[in-house]
Amino acid sequence: WTGYRQAVVLITDGESNDLAETSHEAKVLKSHGVALFCAHVGNYSHGNQGRSSLDQLVSSPVEHHAFKLNNYEELGSISDRLLMNLVQVTRRARRAKCNVDLSRYVMTADLSLVDGHDLILPGWEPRGSTLWRWQPKYATARLLEDKPMEWEPEHSIQRSLEFEPFRDQAAQTELEPNVFVEYEAGDQCPLDVVFLVDSSMSVGEANFEKSKAFIREIVGELEMPSIQVGLIRFHHAFSVISSLEGKRDLFLKGLDSMAFEPGETKISPAL
Repeated sequence: WTGYRQAVVLITDGESNDLAETSHEAKVLKSHGVALFCAHVGNYSHGNQGRSSLDQLVSSPVEHHAFKLNNYEELGSISDRLLMNLVQVTRRARRAKCNVDLSRYVMTADLSLVDGHDLILPGWEPRGSTLWRWQPKYATARLLEDKPMEWEPEHSIQRSLEFEPFRDQAAQTELEPNVFVEYEAGDQCPLDVVFLVDSSMSVGEANFEKSKAFIREIVGELEMPSIQVGLIRFHHAFSVISSLEGKRDLFLKGLDSMAFEPGETKISPAL
């Protein structure tokens, strides 16, 4: 792991033969902040309080992390849903407007003497702990707040949002001005994601190849190397096909070379 946001995507067709151990390993991963997703093909059993074993395995909320499929042909139908919950995208302020009346204004020799709140504009960069330097750059855009967007199929998203007006906390009265900002999607946020691919006897070689095609489709949408991808094949044992890799061509080379290897379904060692 690199210290980035972390996720595991499990692709399987059946109940693990080591359910208790799998549940334990899943809890350990989630306790360390790893987001656990699962694309499950076929039936799944129900355990505590009527919850399926799949629901207990994945991260919360379940509806964002568990994908229940009837067959491997349906993997392609969940690509966008998986990416929307797996990948976060930075937000950049494209334009901003303020409704303050500018018809009357005064000139000042020193802006630091004016009461008010500083607005950090593109081009300001910290130099040390207390010093900031103005360095204008062409087409510079800054992330204004630490609230990334979800990945969406169209990469030219724009949204107009209104900042809440400044408030006098004592009187609870609204004060002008209001600031309106138009956002657009920026870069994908750094992420480490590992795909776990079931190669047990029940899957079969044809469906195993469909899992590989699905992973290829997902990886094609990722901005590497800021997103790094790993790959593990498992049955009763597991093989690390690719450690975390930031070069798409090298990862896809390992994915293409991964052969079907039948065995019994045990998920815990791979987790």
